[in-house]
Amino acid sequence: MLWFTIGGFALAGVIVGGYALLRPPAQSSAPAAASPRGSGTADSNNTYGTLPSWLPKAPIPVGRVVQASTEHPWVGIEGDTVVVHMNGHHVNAVLVGPAVPEEGDFPIPKTTASTFTLTLSGATGSIPIVPSHFLIFDEEGHRYLPQITSLDRGPAPTVVRPGHPVTLRLFNYLPPGAGEVVWTADGKRPVVSFEYVTEID
Repeated sequence: MLWFTIGGFALAGVIVGGYALLRPPAQSSAPAAASPRGSGTADSNNTYGTLPSWLPKAPIPVGRVVQASTEHPWVGIEGDTVVVHMNGHHVNAVLVGPAVPEEGDFPIPKTTASTFTLTLSGATGSIPIVPSHFLIFDEEGHRYLPQITSLDRGPAPTVVRPGHPVTLRLFNYLPPGAGEVVWTADGKRPVVSFEYVTEID
């Protein structure tokens, strides 16, 4: 009986020793999970408040000031600053609007009083202001001649000179929808166009 007991302990020892030799080595720690791109980990390119490096870069510089001339007309939007080349000089032009009366009329009127404000500054020489050179087109291509005055509705200046910025008020009754305010060189050839949207609903 004693020999069977000793033999059982010896066999158990052999089995345990063999398992210890044959099993794969234990991992000291679990592998760190790979963090997906853009997950906000400690990657220097993914810190809070910055864009991930893998996003495509904008091909066109932002914040630039564009140039407009009869040779290279430009189409911008309200609030853009455009350097307008005309009569051998250039001037910065910024148009905002249209400002319309209080919205909410029903039924919706076919047209509404629309006021644009055009600021001309930084002129490098005397540039004439000719009212007939300004045109407005609605989204169906209809043409309108704006009434042009000074900001206080007095007579509009006839020229913009260096060191003397001017602000013009352009007014007409326009239908709702998109359109363009165009400054031309002679009433025909566009130099700069400002896109707008009239909302009266």
